[in-house]
Parts: sequence; C-alpha cells; structure tokens
Amino acid sequence: PDALREALTHSYIRNVETGKRLRVNIGKAQGEALRDTLAKTIYARVFDSIVKVICTSLQMPRGGMGPSVGSSQATSPVDQQRYIGLLDIFGFEDLATNGFE
Repeated sequence: PDALREALTHSYIRNVETGKRLRVNIGKAQGEALRDTLAKTIYARVFDSIVKVICTSLQMPRGGMGPSVGSSQATSPVDQQRYIGLLDIFGFEDLATNGFE
C-alpha cells in the first residue's frame, strides 16, 4: 500500500548537473489520472484472462464428436473450435438510462 501510494502521488527526476534524485509531488489531478489508468489496466487484464479461460474451456478435445445426430452435417469426429465473444462497453454504466444493463 505504501509503495502504491508513493507511485500515485510522487514522481522522481534526476538533476542533470548534480545527479541527485528529486522527489516531486505530482498533484491531485495527475494522481487521480494515474489511479484511473492503473485500475483500467488491471480490469482489462483480468477481463482478458477470464475470456481466455472461458474460451479454452470450451475447446473440444481432438477427435471429439461433431454436430448432433439429425443435423445436416456429418457426425464423424472433427476438430471443432468453439469460442465466446464478449463485448465490454466502457461508460454505459454511468448513463441514467441505457439498454445494455
């Protein structure tokens, strides 16, 4: 927690002439922007990981059964790829009325 707080509230610059490292407050607005960027990055990576796990779990083993009996396609063993597509539309949760929730 302390390292995160430090990273979101301060920056370090090096004085070219002296070589000393100077600690600089970055300000509330920039700190909030850094916090929001970090949160969005974590969210995106977790979301992508969840989608990858779901898609991997949907894959049929090699030689799995094909379409069900009675379908117009052959029922011989096939390599079938399955996947799930998810759409994450950022910002719609902030609207007073939206048709996505």
